[in-house]
Amino acid sequence: MSLPKNIRTSLKLRNRYAAGDWDVTLEPIIGQVDSKTIWVRPYGTFESVKLKPGNKVSNVAYGIFFGGDSELYDLGNGWDAMFGVYAGYNGSHQAWQGNSAYQNGGTLGAEGTVFKGNFFDTLTFSVGANAGKGDITYGTDDFALLHTGIANKLGYNFEFADGSGPPALTAINNSLPNFVNIFPLAASAFPFFA
Repeated sequence: MSLPKNIRTSLKLRNRYAAGDWDVTLEPIIGQVDSKTIWVRPYGTFESVKLKPGNKVSNVAYGIFFGGDSELYDLGNGWDAMFGVYAGYNGSHQAWQGNSAYQNGGTLGAEGTVFKGNFFDTLTFSVGANAGKGDITYGTDDFALLHTGIANKLGYNFEFADGSGPPALTAINNSLPNFVNIFPLAASAFPFFA
């Protein structure tokens, strides 16, 4: 949601002013205007990591997120804000040396972004739960994972002379440690946790 200044200005002034020249092209593939929208974003990743002394870990993750973003609000004194909510399904599978683990679950979240000039600050909250199944040398066990998170991203949009962009510089991007609760852990399936 780090929108360029000219896009934010056009959103604030829509239906108020007519412009003689409009040379801003909105390409959904190159950039997007997240103003009062509903969106869908599927994802997937496939990786295989070789570890020493020759062990290999395979990881497949997939899911889909959907959500909605508010219109741009004028807060006064040059400050603007946008808000959004999202929900999603996520799943993954890891395999290593004849062992495997599956996780499937969901995530809910909310975020808000404030803008002043080319500066932006986004605060995101999320919570979710996954159900998992582990098949390892010592047996099989079902488990649940609960997670919450808070992240903040503060940055500055450096725009090109023609107003295109925005390449953004992130000054702060931190997250509080996630609360992760894994239960129940059977001693027979996971003896190293006992």
